[in-house]
Amino acid sequence: MVGEAGDGYQALKLFRELKPRVVCLDIEMPEMNGLDVLARIKEEAPQTGVVMITGDSQASSVKKAITAGANGYIVKPFNGTRVMEAIQKAMEDS
Repeated sequence: MVGEAGDGYQALKLFRELKPRVVCLDIEMPEMNGLDVLARIKEEAPQTGVVMITGDSQASSVKKAITAGANGYIVKPFNGTRVMEAIQKAMEDS
């Protein structure tokens, strides 16, 4: 199943409903940012693969995401090949 959320709270709600194996999260989301959603997902289902997506390529952002449990990180702009590689790696890691 696939879901799309407009903000962090919706993302967490959809995660709980759909129970996906892999989640893609933007770091910058309204209401609750992606890092906070990532932390909640990893608390509830640590086996879930999470790929973070952002326009911020700073090392500090990457480090925060990886430290919080992200299985991958994609910097915008990206292409379909890069997305598939990140999702495949997240599935292997989870």
